[in-house]
Amino acid sequence: MIKKPFFPLFTLIIAALFFTKCGIFQPVKTDTPPHFDNRKAITIIKTARSYIGSPYLYGGVTARGFDCSGLVTVAFQSENLKLPRASYAMATVGREIKTQDVKIGDLIFFITNKSNTINHVGIVTE
Repeated sequence: MIKKPFFPLFTLIIAALFFTKCGIFQPVKTDTPPHFDNRKAITIIKTARSYIGSPYLYGGVTARGFDCSGLVTVAFQSENLKLPRASYAMATVGREIKTQDVKIGDLIFFITNKSNTINHVGIVTE
């Protein structure tokens, strides 16, 4: 039996680990309230993907360059959802969920340095 491939999600995780050198998964938090509409998640993901090819720029929030939280902020703004600008602050919004319960549009947070402070964020796309 052939199962649906996990390649895109796997690629997202590998890319996040590659660009941040290492990754320690933190409990996943979602900023999606119980009434969150799946169509919003699709718009958020389409917005984020529309910036593929934009360079990395620390503190960036435009197509001229983004950092991880800048891209997430802009993508969520496409659905008029306001998030804190920094990944560590984003992690304080919403409710924590188990990794196996993530859905598209949820946020996943990483600690990639020795400070034990969240410093990277990604959007679950599949």
